[in-house]
Amino acid sequence: MTSAILDNRETARDVGIVVLFGVVLAWLMIRFDGNLFVGGGYLVAVAALALTIFRLDWGLALYLFVVLLCDNFPVPGFPALTSTIGYYNNFTSITYLPPNPVILTPNELHLGLICTVWAVRQALKIGEPVVGLPPKVPYLLLAATLFAGFLVCFARGGDFVVALWEVRALMYFCIVLFLVPQIVRTKKQIRVLVWVIIVAMSIKAFQGALRYAALGFTFGRWPHMYETLTNHEDPVFLTTLVVLWLGLLVLKVKERQKIVLMCALPLFALGFIAGNRRAAIAASMVSILAFFILLPKEGKMTILKRGGVFLVAFALYLAAFWNTQSRLAYVALQIKSTVTKHAGFRGEFDVGSAMYRENENYNLAVTFRTSPAIGIGFGSPFLMPIRLWALFPRLGTYIPHNQIFWVYVKTGALGGFFFWLFFNSFMYRGARISAHTRDPYLRVIAIVGVVAIVNQLVVSYVDMQLTFARNMVYLGILMGLVSTVSVIETESPPAKT
Repeated sequence: MTSAILDNRETARDVGIVVLFGVVLAWLMIRFDGNLFVGGGYLVAVAALALTIFRLDWGLALYLFVVLLCDNFPVPGFPALTSTIGYYNNFTSITYLPPNPVILTPNELHLGLICTVWAVRQALKIGEPVVGLPPKVPYLLLAATLFAGFLVCFARGGDFVVALWEVRALMYFCIVLFLVPQIVRTKKQIRVLVWVIIVAMSIKAFQGALRYAALGFTFGRWPHMYETLTNHEDPVFLTTLVVLWLGLLVLKVKERQKIVLMCALPLFALGFIAGNRRAAIAASMVSILAFFILLPKEGKMTILKRGGVFLVAFALYLAAFWNTQSRLAYVALQIKSTVTKHAGFRGEFDVGSAMYRENENYNLAVTFRTSPAIGIGFGSPFLMPIRLWALFPRLGTYIPHNQIFWVYVKTGALGGFFFWLFFNSFMYRGARISAHTRDPYLRVIAIVGVVAIVNQLVVSYVDMQLTFARNMVYLGILMGLVSTVSVIETESPPAKT
């Protein structure tokens, strides 16, 4: 009898929730003249707020999922909801919204929500106490470098709006890097975030694979607007998942994620190819090398024993397809165009692309010499003694491809030193954490966090990705998890001997 009453109450509750949802949605549709994006957006925002307040770690997981799912830029010829919602655009430029003066982005509001909830919880002494962020001094110096770049912008009369666009992503990085170890404190929470990454990037890989299949597994004729069928950073993210799988495999971690990743490898391969980025291929090779270096001795021996056959097969593949134009030659030709001056998979387009970057680097070098100590500041364009067509109408003379050099041009030699001091310090600390972590799963997470830094910095040397929101949030998440691993290992009792 009691069970029946409880069942009836649960049914009534569920029906009530559905009815309330329908009424609210209907009201929103009427209120905003049938605009599904606006009406649905309000519901999603309220749901995100409720989830974040209820479980802050779940709110962070939702934020990560949305960040990975949404596109920095739309892919020409392939409209998609993931780019239409304009998650990284200012509200003023989102066309489906009513005219408004808000210069923030939905991403910034979402991140601000998480920061606010965390701050309120800290003020009310709810949850875990604040933990230190290693390495503290280099982290603060990096933040000071970004702030100083803004000061130079004002002193030189730079464009504040452009300066904001230049430094936004790095600001997200600094915030997320601090927040993750404050919110994520357990192995279970780490596992949830990793599952979110796997699911989100599987969707993005599937999205790219569908576009690649729609073109008959080609990229059309060159020069062609289909330079890439995904966002530029998607192949970079997929590399970290391959490293994660390799780590779980080599260190013999009993984890379901290993099985799921192995099953998803063909999809990841198609998504990686659909990204069509030479920089991602180069970065993936350096990442695998970094992964090998970070492995313990027994892991290195496993790689050497089982990886020899793969290396021989890969060398034979390069030799066989180095001078062909077959679809199977994609990787070989991309490597060829990266390490030589010859045309690769995209023909003369690759040669022109490489020349553009060389000319751009020359312009950056000339600009750097005008203010080598403190840089020209954010919001100031770099000089163009060699005239180049701008990839972006407004930002093309502010944000170059080589974003490592861009850091030096904008913040000077001093800022460049602090930039490398921070990342080198973190990689050193992350390598030590991974070496002393007892839990094999957490050790793999620490290794992936360090490899992600190498992966991102190599890509950023030839592609404009330090200024992309998705890159910096994702990198901040993975690096933040390294700090979480350190906290877990510090707080866990020593192993019994």
